[in-house]
Amino acid sequence: MAEGASSMSSYLLLKKYSLIPATLTPMDKYFRVDLDQLEEYVKWLIKFNIGGLAVNVDSGEGPHLYPEERVKILETFSSIVKGRIPIIAGL
Repeated sequence: MAEGASSMSSYLLLKKYSLIPATLTPMDKYFRVDLDQLEEYVKWLIKFNIGGLAVNVDSGEGPHLYPEERVKILETFSSIVKGRIPIIAGL
C-alpha cells in the first residue's frame, strides 16, 4: 500500500506542477533590465496554468547579470506571483 500511495502522490504532484518554464529577462535598448516589461511578462506567463517559474537560470540572461539585477528580478517575480506557484531561482 505504501508503494501505491507513493505513486499516487507522485502522480498528483506531477499533475499539479507540470510545466516550469525557464524565463527570459526583457531588456531595454541599453541592455538594462526592463522592469515594466518584466511585470507584464510574468502576468502573461501565469495565465498558462504553469507549475512554477525558473528565474535567473542558465537558459536566459541570469549568468550575465549583476547580482543586484538578479535580486531585483527575483523580487519582481515574487511580488507578482505572491506564492501562487513555486519559483526556482538562480542567484
